[in-house]
Amino acid sequence: MNARLLVPASRVGLRIASHVATVAALLMAVRCQNPLAEFPSTAVRIAPPAQFVAWWRLAESCSGLTGDLSAVRWYVLPGANSFPLEGGSVNGAWYPDGNRIVLGDSGLSEGSLVRHEMLHALLQRGGHPRRQFLGNCSDIVSCVDRCVTDAGGPPDTTDTAPLIGGDSLIAGLAVVPSTLAVHSDSGWVTVTLSATNRLPIPARVRVPILDGHPVMTAGYAVHPGVGWSGENYYQSNAYVTLAPAGMAGSTRRIVFDSRFASPATATQQQLITGSFSNYVAPPVAVTVSP
Repeated sequence: MNARLLVPASRVGLRIASHVATVAALLMAVRCQNPLAEFPSTAVRIAPPAQFVAWWRLAESCSGLTGDLSAVRWYVLPGANSFPLEGGSVNGAWYPDGNRIVLGDSGLSEGSLVRHEMLHALLQRGGHPRRQFLGNCSDIVSCVDRCVTDAGGPPDTTDTAPLIGGDSLIAGLAVVPSTLAVHSDSGWVTVTLSATNRLPIPARVRVPILDGHPVMTAGYAVHPGVGWSGENYYQSNAYVTLAPAGMAGSTRRIVFDSRFASPATATQQQLITGSFSNYVAPPVAVTVSP
Protein backbone atom coordinates (compact mmCIF):
# COMPACT_ATOMS: atom_id res chain seq x y z
CA MET A 1 0.00 0.00 0.00
CA ASN A 2 1.33 3.41 -0.94
CA ALA A 3 0.39 5.43 2.14
CA ARG A 4 0.76 9.18 2.35
CA LEU A 5 0.15 11.62 5.18
CA LEU A 6 -3.03 11.56 7.20
CA VAL A 7 -4.95 14.84 7.31
CA PRO A 8 -3.43 16.90 10.16
CA ALA A 9 -5.21 16.29 13.43
CA SER A 10 -6.70 19.78 13.52
CA ARG A 11 -8.53 19.27 10.21
CA VAL A 12 -11.61 17.30 9.29
CA GLY A 13 -11.65 14.08 7.32
CA LEU A 14 -9.27 11.20 6.81
CA ARG A 15 -9.38 10.42 3.12
CA ILE A 16 -8.63 6.79 2.38
CA ALA A 17 -9.28 5.41 -1.09
CA SER A 18 -8.20 2.48 -3.24
CA HIS A 19 -5.24 1.36 -1.12
CA VAL A 20 -3.98 4.96 -0.90
CA ALA A 21 -4.31 7.38 2.00
CA THR A 22 -4.39 10.78 0.38
CA VAL A 23 -4.69 14.39 1.43
CA ALA A 24 -5.43 15.69 -2.06
CA ALA A 25 -8.12 18.36 -1.97
CA LEU A 26 -11.51 16.92 -2.88
CA LEU A 27 -14.20 19.58 -3.10
CA MET A 28 -17.51 17.96 -2.35
CA ALA A 29 -20.55 19.31 -4.19
CA VAL A 30 -23.99 19.87 -2.72
CA ARG A 31 -27.02 19.51 -4.93
CA CYS A 32 -27.26 22.37 -7.39
CA GLN A 33 -30.44 24.42 -7.67
CA ASN A 34 -30.86 23.66 -11.36
CA PRO A 35 -29.25 20.27 -11.97
CA LEU A 36 -30.41 20.01 -15.58
CA ALA A 37 -28.75 23.31 -16.50
CA GLU A 38 -25.47 22.44 -14.80
CA PHE A 39 -25.13 18.79 -15.76
CA PRO A 40 -21.75 18.49 -17.58
CA SER A 41 -22.35 18.22 -21.30
CA THR A 42 -19.23 16.09 -21.83
CA ALA A 43 -20.15 13.49 -19.19
CA VAL A 44 -20.16 9.90 -20.49
CA ARG A 45 -22.37 7.23 -18.97
CA ILE A 46 -20.55 4.19 -17.61
CA ALA A 47 -21.32 0.91 -15.86
CA PRO A 48 -20.24 1.13 -12.20
CA PRO A 49 -16.88 -0.60 -11.57
CA ALA A 50 -16.91 -3.83 -9.56
CA GLN A 51 -15.64 -2.23 -6.33
CA PHE A 52 -18.64 0.11 -6.25
CA VAL A 53 -20.74 -2.75 -4.87
CA ALA A 54 -18.59 -2.97 -1.72
CA TRP A 55 -18.49 0.82 -1.44
CA TRP A 56 -22.28 1.04 -1.71
CA ARG A 57 -22.68 -1.58 1.01
CA LEU A 58 -20.30 0.37 3.25
CA ALA A 59 -22.28 3.58 2.68
CA GLU A 60 -25.47 1.69 3.55
CA SER A 61 -23.83 0.22 6.65
CA CYS A 62 -22.55 3.49 8.09
CA SER A 63 -25.67 5.51 7.27
CA GLY A 64 -28.25 2.94 8.32
CA LEU A 65 -30.00 3.47 4.98
CA THR A 66 -30.70 1.04 2.16
CA GLY A 67 -31.04 1.64 -1.54
CA ASP A 68 -30.68 0.12 -4.98
CA LEU A 69 -27.26 0.66 -6.52
CA SER A 70 -28.62 -0.31 -9.94
CA ALA A 71 -31.01 2.64 -9.75
CA VAL A 72 -28.10 5.10 -9.81
CA ARG A 73 -26.85 6.25 -13.21
CA TRP A 74 -23.09 6.83 -13.32
CA TYR A 75 -21.15 9.27 -15.49
CA VAL A 76 -17.49 10.20 -15.85
CA LEU A 77 -15.69 13.12 -17.47
CA PRO A 78 -12.93 11.63 -19.66
CA GLY A 79 -9.66 13.52 -19.29
CA ALA A 80 -11.03 15.94 -16.67
CA ASN A 81 -10.62 15.48 -12.92
CA SER A 82 -12.96 18.32 -11.95
CA PHE A 83 -15.82 20.34 -13.39
CA PRO A 84 -17.59 23.62 -12.56
CA LEU A 85 -20.63 23.64 -10.32
CA GLU A 86 -22.33 26.52 -8.47
CA GLY A 87 -19.42 28.86 -9.01
CA GLY A 88 -16.77 26.39 -7.85
CA SER A 89 -14.84 23.38 -9.05
CA VAL A 90 -15.79 19.90 -7.86
CA ASN A 91 -14.62 16.32 -8.34
CA GLY A 92 -18.05 14.73 -8.10
CA ALA A 93 -21.74 15.56 -7.76
CA TRP A 94 -25.09 13.86 -7.34
CA TYR A 95 -27.99 15.14 -9.46
CA PRO A 96 -31.50 14.33 -8.21
CA ASP A 97 -32.96 14.46 -11.71
CA GLY A 98 -32.48 10.91 -12.93
CA ASN A 99 -30.55 9.93 -9.76
CA ARG A 100 -27.26 10.63 -11.58
CA ILE A 101 -23.71 10.81 -10.21
CA VAL A 102 -20.91 12.48 -12.17
CA LEU A 103 -17.25 11.92 -11.30
CA GLY A 104 -14.04 13.41 -12.58
CA ASP A 105 -11.77 11.00 -14.42
CA SER A 106 -9.63 10.23 -11.36
CA GLY A 107 -12.66 10.01 -9.07
CA LEU A 108 -13.51 6.45 -10.09
CA SER A 109 -10.70 5.16 -7.84
CA GLU A 110 -11.32 7.53 -4.92
CA GLY A 111 -13.43 5.46 -2.53
CA SER A 112 -14.19 8.28 -0.09
CA LEU A 113 -15.32 10.59 -2.90
CA VAL A 114 -17.51 7.94 -4.51
CA ARG A 115 -19.07 7.05 -1.15
CA HIS A 116 -19.80 10.74 -0.53
CA GLU A 117 -21.93 10.84 -3.67
CA MET A 118 -23.42 7.45 -2.85
CA LEU A 119 -24.56 8.85 0.49
CA HIS A 120 -26.41 11.63 -1.35
CA ALA A 121 -28.09 8.98 -3.49
CA LEU A 122 -29.10 7.01 -0.39
CA LEU A 123 -30.41 10.15 1.31
CA GLN A 124 -32.05 11.29 -1.95
CA ARG A 125 -31.26 14.88 -1.07
CA GLY A 126 -28.58 17.52 -1.40
CA GLY A 127 -26.99 19.29 1.52
CA HIS A 128 -24.83 17.58 4.13
CA PRO A 129 -26.67 16.51 7.30
CA ARG A 130 -24.14 16.64 10.13
CA ARG A 131 -25.27 13.35 11.66
CA GLN A 132 -24.44 11.49 8.46
CA PHE A 133 -21.47 13.27 6.85
CA LEU A 134 -19.54 14.16 10.02
CA GLY A 135 -21.06 11.57 12.32
CA ASN A 136 -22.20 8.14 11.16
CA CYS A 137 -20.07 8.11 8.00
CA SER A 138 -17.23 10.44 8.97
CA ASP A 139 -13.91 9.46 7.35
CA ILE A 140 -15.78 6.82 5.33
CA VAL A 141 -17.01 9.59 3.06
CA SER A 142 -14.96 12.71 2.30
CA CYS A 143 -16.27 15.88 3.90
CA VAL A 144 -14.14 18.98 3.51
CA ASP A 145 -14.53 22.67 2.78
CA ARG A 146 -18.16 23.46 1.84
CA CYS A 147 -19.35 20.07 3.09
CA VAL A 148 -18.03 20.90 6.57
CA THR A 149 -19.58 24.36 6.46
CA ASP A 150 -22.89 22.98 5.23
CA ALA A 151 -22.83 20.39 8.05
CA GLY A 152 -22.54 23.08 10.71
CA GLY A 153 -18.78 23.47 11.08
CA PRO A 154 -15.92 21.17 12.09
CA PRO A 155 -16.18 18.72 14.99
CA ASP A 156 -15.20 19.85 18.48
CA THR A 157 -11.52 18.90 18.55
CA THR A 158 -8.35 20.59 19.75
CA ASP A 159 -4.60 20.05 19.45
CA THR A 160 -4.25 20.49 23.21
CA ALA A 161 -6.78 17.82 24.28
CA PRO A 162 -5.55 15.17 26.74
CA LEU A 163 -4.07 11.96 25.34
CA ILE A 164 -6.23 8.92 26.02
CA GLY A 165 -6.07 5.16 25.76
CA GLY A 166 -7.13 2.06 27.63
CA ASP A 167 -10.71 2.20 28.92
CA SER A 168 -11.25 5.67 27.42
CA LEU A 169 -10.88 4.37 23.87
CA ILE A 170 -12.79 1.75 21.89
CA ALA A 171 -11.02 0.20 18.91
CA GLY A 172 -13.27 -1.24 16.22
CA LEU A 173 -12.96 -3.37 13.10
CA ALA A 174 -15.63 -3.82 10.43
CA VAL A 175 -15.50 -5.78 7.17
CA VAL A 176 -18.15 -5.15 4.49
CA PRO A 177 -19.35 -7.49 3.14
CA SER A 178 -18.50 -10.22 5.63
CA THR A 179 -19.69 -12.96 3.26
CA LEU A 180 -18.74 -12.83 -0.39
CA ALA A 181 -18.50 -14.97 -3.49
CA VAL A 182 -15.52 -13.84 -5.52
CA HIS A 183 -17.11 -14.79 -8.85
CA SER A 184 -20.26 -12.73 -8.32
CA ASP A 185 -18.94 -10.02 -5.96
CA SER A 186 -15.54 -9.56 -7.69
CA GLY A 187 -13.83 -10.06 -4.34
CA TRP A 188 -13.94 -6.42 -3.25
CA VAL A 189 -14.30 -5.67 0.47
CA THR A 190 -13.80 -2.66 2.73
CA VAL A 191 -11.91 -3.05 6.00
CA THR A 192 -12.54 -0.19 8.44
CA LEU A 193 -10.44 0.41 11.56
CA SER A 194 -11.89 2.86 14.06
CA ALA A 195 -11.11 4.59 17.36
CA THR A 196 -13.97 5.98 19.47
CA ASN A 197 -13.65 8.44 22.34
CA ARG A 198 -15.70 7.42 25.41
CA LEU A 199 -15.04 10.64 27.35
CA PRO A 200 -17.36 13.70 27.40
CA ILE A 201 -14.44 15.95 26.39
CA PRO A 202 -12.22 16.23 23.28
CA ALA A 203 -9.29 13.84 23.33
CA ARG A 204 -6.28 12.70 21.34
CA VAL A 205 -4.88 9.28 20.47
CA ARG A 206 -1.12 9.08 20.30
CA VAL A 207 0.51 7.58 17.24
CA PRO A 208 3.55 5.55 18.30
CA ILE A 209 6.95 6.88 17.21
CA LEU A 210 9.88 4.50 16.85
CA ASP A 211 13.38 5.83 16.17
CA GLY A 212 11.90 9.13 15.08
CA HIS A 213 9.49 7.55 12.62
CA PRO A 214 5.73 6.94 13.00
CA VAL A 215 4.64 3.38 13.59
CA MET A 216 1.47 2.27 11.80
CA THR A 217 -1.67 4.09 12.89
CA ALA A 218 -3.93 1.27 11.76
CA GLY A 219 -3.52 -2.09 10.12
CA TYR A 220 -5.11 -5.47 9.63
CA ALA A 221 -4.11 -9.01 8.76
CA VAL A 222 -5.88 -12.01 7.25
CA HIS A 223 -5.48 -15.50 8.77
CA PRO A 224 -4.75 -17.41 6.64
CA GLY A 225 -4.17 -15.04 3.73
CA VAL A 226 -6.14 -15.47 0.51
CA GLY A 227 -4.67 -13.41 -2.31
CA TRP A 228 -3.46 -10.71 0.10
CA SER A 229 -2.32 -10.81 3.72
CA GLY A 230 -3.27 -7.37 4.96
CA GLU A 231 -2.30 -3.72 4.87
CA ASN A 232 -0.86 -1.04 7.14
CA TYR A 233 -1.33 2.73 7.23
CA TYR A 234 1.15 5.29 8.54
CA GLN A 235 0.95 8.97 9.43
CA SER A 236 3.51 11.59 10.35
CA ASN A 237 1.80 13.68 13.02
CA ALA A 238 1.98 12.23 16.51
CA TYR A 239 -1.73 12.02 17.31
CA VAL A 240 -5.29 11.87 15.99
CA THR A 241 -7.92 14.15 17.54
CA LEU A 242 -11.39 13.03 18.61
CA ALA A 243 -14.49 15.01 19.57
CA PRO A 244 -16.39 14.35 22.83
CA ALA A 245 -18.30 11.08 23.09
CA GLY A 246 -21.55 11.00 21.14
CA MET A 247 -20.69 14.01 18.98
CA ALA A 248 -19.61 14.27 15.35
CA GLY A 249 -15.94 13.40 15.18
CA SER A 250 -15.89 11.25 18.31
CA THR A 251 -15.02 8.27 16.10
CA ARG A 252 -12.12 8.42 13.63
CA ARG A 253 -11.81 5.80 10.93
CA ILE A 254 -9.39 4.49 8.34
CA VAL A 255 -10.84 2.55 5.40
CA PHE A 256 -8.90 0.03 3.33
CA ASP A 257 -10.43 -0.87 -0.03
CA SER A 258 -9.09 -4.33 -0.86
CA ARG A 259 -9.79 -7.37 -2.95
CA PHE A 260 -9.82 -11.10 -2.22
CA ALA A 261 -8.56 -13.59 -4.75
CA SER A 262 -10.71 -16.65 -5.28
CA PRO A 263 -10.01 -19.61 -2.97
CA ALA A 264 -8.39 -22.50 -4.79
CA THR A 265 -11.05 -24.98 -3.74
CA ALA A 266 -14.04 -24.77 -1.42
CA THR A 267 -15.45 -21.95 0.68
CA GLN A 268 -13.04 -20.76 3.35
CA GLN A 269 -13.47 -18.72 6.51
CA GLN A 270 -10.86 -16.05 7.14
CA LEU A 271 -10.21 -14.30 10.45
CA ILE A 272 -9.46 -10.58 10.13
CA THR A 273 -7.53 -8.97 12.97
CA GLY A 274 -6.74 -5.28 13.28
CA SER A 275 -5.65 -2.41 15.50
CA PHE A 276 -5.81 1.36 15.67
CA SER A 277 -2.75 3.04 17.18
CA ASN A 278 -1.71 -0.10 19.12
CA TYR A 279 -5.25 -0.69 20.43
CA VAL A 280 -6.45 -4.08 19.25
CA ALA A 281 -10.00 -4.44 17.89
CA PRO A 282 -12.11 -7.60 18.25
CA PRO A 283 -11.47 -9.90 15.25
CA VAL A 284 -14.02 -10.38 12.47
CA ALA A 285 -14.69 -13.62 10.56
CA VAL A 286 -15.18 -13.41 6.78
CA THR A 287 -16.53 -16.19 4.60
CA VAL A 288 -15.04 -16.36 1.09
CA SER A 289 -16.23 -18.65 -1.66
CA PRO A 290 -15.05 -19.04 -5.30
